[in-house]
Amino acid sequence: MIRNRGLGVAPIPEGIERVDKFTPEFLEDIDVVLFFETPFHTSIVKQAKEAGKRVVCIPMLEWTPDWKKPNKNWIKFVDLFICPTQHCFEVLGEEGYPCSVFIWPYDLERFRYTPSSLCHQFLFIEGNGGFLGRKGASVVKKAKELWPELPLIVKTQRSPNLWPKNTLFVNPGMNNLSLYSQGDVLIYPGKCDGIGLQPHEAMVSGMPVIVTDGKPWDEQPALARINSIHSHKRIAPGRDMDWYEADPVHLVEICKSLIGRPVSVEAKTGRAWAESISWKNRGESLTRMILTGEV
Repeated sequence: MIRNRGLGVAPIPEGIERVDKFTPEFLEDIDVVLFFETPFHTSIVKQAKEAGKRVVCIPMLEWTPDWKKPNKNWIKFVDLFICPTQHCFEVLGEEGYPCSVFIWPYDLERFRYTPSSLCHQFLFIEGNGGFLGRKGASVVKKAKELWPELPLIVKTQRSPNLWPKNTLFVNPGMNNLSLYSQGDVLIYPGKCDGIGLQPHEAMVSGMPVIVTDGKPWDEQPALARINSIHSHKRIAPGRDMDWYEADPVHLVEICKSLIGRPVSVEAKTGRAWAESISWKNRGESLTRMILTGEV
């Protein structure tokens, strides 16, 4: 929630995540209600809209209902959807959403910049696997089976026993501040993505990335792109998403070609791209867009 007169952030009343309406005093003191993905309760954005407040959403495409469907639910109360990727903007714009695009910024101060120089080891971040395996762990596992010597280190919250032998693992409790110092190149064979935090964070840290050849990863620089088969899959109520199956054979070919190769140029390219969209350089522009719709 954005406070009027000063562009500050209004304090969140205790327990706000559990309530389905704002108090009149709280609502009076703000100009904009801003939320990500979906509102906790439709009644909140409806109440804000009826009170003449501006309502802004940062959408994750897969959780955004189709504008053309009869039941628009909460989306009819939103004044502006600020799309974090060009792909999201193109899809929602074609459907008739009131939307703008603002490529999502990154905090350069949060991540330690240690640019990779030579490629000796690859990093894959599985986490909890992602919805329907969207992070592409199955692709990396298959690549490791095809080439057991693949120098791979994995961060996973799942059982290491699910991975082929000879796979190295980082401490599952390691946070992303130090994670990207593990290995030299990030493997990210995503199947479906809203923003793509991991490739962006890696590039901020100076780690080049291997990504799926598809959307939205084609919007960012990459060391290599994995051939993929494109289809559509319904992964949330009401919307079919672009879905990509990266080719593990091609991933193996890419990794073999990179072993021992200098990657410092690509590391600097990725960092420069991250700097160009950083919070430091674009934070004020995003604030203006939230308040007025203009950059």
